[in-house]
Amino acid sequence: STQSTWGYLEGTPEHTSILTAHVSYIGVVPEGRSIWRWYIVDPNGAEILVPHAHSNKLKLTTNEINKRIKFEYTPVSSDGVVGEPVATYSNFITAAIPQSSEVYITGTPQEDYTLRVAHKYHGGTEGASKFRWYRSTSDGHRVELESNREKLEYKLSEEDVGQQVIVEYIPIDVNGLVSESKFAMSDVIRPGGPTIQEIQLPGETYCMKIRTVHPPKGETRHEFSWEVSDVSGSNWMPTSSRTNSYQPTADDVNHLLRVKVVPVKPDGHPGNVVISNSSIVLIEPSIYEQILNLISPGTAGFNVKDANGLRWEVSLSHEGFKLKKAKSPGSQETVKVEDVKWSPPVHLTLAAQDDTQFTVNYATNSGTQTSHSFYVDKRIDRDMVALVFRAFHGLSDKEICCDVLGSTISEQWSSGSFKSQKSRKKGNHLLSSVLTSSIPDQVSPYSLSRGKADARDTLIAMKKTHHKHSPATADDELET
Repeated sequence: STQSTWGYLEGTPEHTSILTAHVSYIGVVPEGRSIWRWYIVDPNGAEILVPHAHSNKLKLTTNEINKRIKFEYTPVSSDGVVGEPVATYSNFITAAIPQSSEVYITGTPQEDYTLRVAHKYHGGTEGASKFRWYRSTSDGHRVELESNREKLEYKLSEEDVGQQVIVEYIPIDVNGLVSESKFAMSDVIRPGGPTIQEIQLPGETYCMKIRTVHPPKGETRHEFSWEVSDVSGSNWMPTSSRTNSYQPTADDVNHLLRVKVVPVKPDGHPGNVVISNSSIVLIEPSIYEQILNLISPGTAGFNVKDANGLRWEVSLSHEGFKLKKAKSPGSQETVKVEDVKWSPPVHLTLAAQDDTQFTVNYATNSGTQTSHSFYVDKRIDRDMVALVFRAFHGLSDKEICCDVLGSTISEQWSSGSFKSQKSRKKGNHLLSSVLTSSIPDQVSPYSLSRGKADARDTLIAMKKTHHKHSPATADDELET
């Protein structure tokens, strides 16, 4: 015969708990697929089969509250013989007590910031739990913040400075059962600083033109920090400007520009840092036209001075550049000429402390690295020299020129076609036609020296300017 010896039900008879039935199978033939059934029994004795409950475990839910659970076991041997079912009943199922194992406050404990309450609930389904916020006074009392009753967050004000904020959490389940309150306390609230909601820059900023921001006026002063990054926007570097204005240089073309502003109270207490959006630095259209006219004949030249005030001529072509020192009046000295090819380490750098100085770095015919520093009259002249110099460098470098402008223009430039035709109009037309083509990847796919990177950025900035060709906006001021 097949039979069973009844065991017991294990588990707390309250919802969210798990009941486990323990029985023993007795029979000569091993046990087969015995039958496990669970029933919900209402106070009137009516039994409802729990669907899909075919093991010795049952998880209790709110549906079973104030009802009993019946477990029925029917032994079945492996050869299919069915024994007599046995059953047992639980006590009435009660509601689990709602509770919270953890309550804490998140957020910065500083004036004008917002604190939020976080908690972990246990005990079935959470209902309309309550939250109350208090301010702890210096004498140990609590003042309820009525305006934030039942809210999950609280914005700190000047009244909270020097005090601690307390939140009370009262867990309540869906049946309205209330449990013991839990409390959490913040750190001492620090005084806040003045705030700025937003600083917006236009989408484009022009090299050589002053960009100015105007924070809200008032007693608050502001600290400024302008930064530039390559077009990836992930390599921000500070500039020298600490005012509300910045004039991008030739180094900034095809770079992103942004400004950080910190409002400061009269007592010196700083507020939150506000960072503007990014603005791409292009070349102002009229300056772009001048650069295009200087490049298109295939040669260009500039008169500059050295530190002693002596005049030099910088001549550019597709082959390289020449640095020619002019003879002093009445001097018998030999004219000095440096003839340099467009190859590393050619690089034009702008002086950080002098707006009229730049340095040309290169290697002599013997391979020795050297440099010459030169001066012009105005900052705009220095940036113009740098942009034209770098444009010639980029056009003369086959790798860069093919990448940015295409192989056809690269071959024409390197063969000297622009120089031999001696026609600014034809050269201008050729360059304009390739500048309308699609813009290459913003970040170079290959490793470049600093000089080549500047050359590539200059050509791409020219290309972007050609695509947009928008006039300067009213809030730009050209330095003269």
